[in-house]
Amino acid sequence: MSVPEFREILLRETERHLGKLEKAALAEDGTGELPNLPELRRLANSMSDNILNRLTDHAASWGVDADVINGTDNSESKERSGEGASLFADGASPGRAQLEARCRELEVLLQQRRMEEERRKEEVLSRFKAEYDTILRQREQELEEVRQAATFDPEAEVSDADAAKMQEFTEQVQRIQGQIEKTKDAVGKLDGKKKGLEKIEGQQRKAVHPIEALLASTIDGNHDEEDQALADKIRHGEQVCKRMRRLAAGA
Repeated sequence: MSVPEFREILLRETERHLGKLEKAALAEDGTGELPNLPELRRLANSMSDNILNRLTDHAASWGVDADVINGTDNSESKERSGEGASLFADGASPGRAQLEARCRELEVLLQQRRMEEERRKEEVLSRFKAEYDTILRQREQELEEVRQAATFDPEAEVSDADAAKMQEFTEQVQRIQGQIEKTKDAVGKLDGKKKGLEKIEGQQRKAVHPIEALLASTIDGNHDEEDQALADKIRHGEQVCKRMRRLAAGA
């Protein structure tokens, strides 16, 4: 498979995922408008171009036939590799084993980081929910104590001082009830965010797409300035994708 073919596949996959985000936004608010969509498309295309350019630049050192890279593989190359349509066919790339090993390492590292991220999110949400539950119980207890302490006789004459106390009592009860409602709303929002995170976690646990694995395997430990800039763009793109996933999950 040549670089132009890879480029076409990456472009098609990018548009497919962006289309899913647009559908999710449409289902959520009815507009389907995503202000970050043009920047996300530009970033994805730029990342694909940079990675494929790096692949072309390092073809010789990785042992990849230039004819395969350019999509002009001849019959002799096909006979030697046994798979003329494969970019990394057996016998055509001495560095294939290293690339596959690097890909596996990145997959393991990515899975570990995702698990750690989800674990920490669960801890934070659980702690916040426990705190809100405690506050809610305290406010309900305070309200009950105030109600029990109030022993007004509706048939008795009420002095100005008693009327002031009754007004103060009513206001205090209203404040406590308002705090209870706010706390319940906060707990409900936390539960909603937790469900959204669980949905995102389920999506992230799906198998890594072969194209994503190939792109990840092209980034090794030796970074020059160009590699570092590319890595920064990839990290930024991942952050943007996470934000869009949270938006789609209704976080």
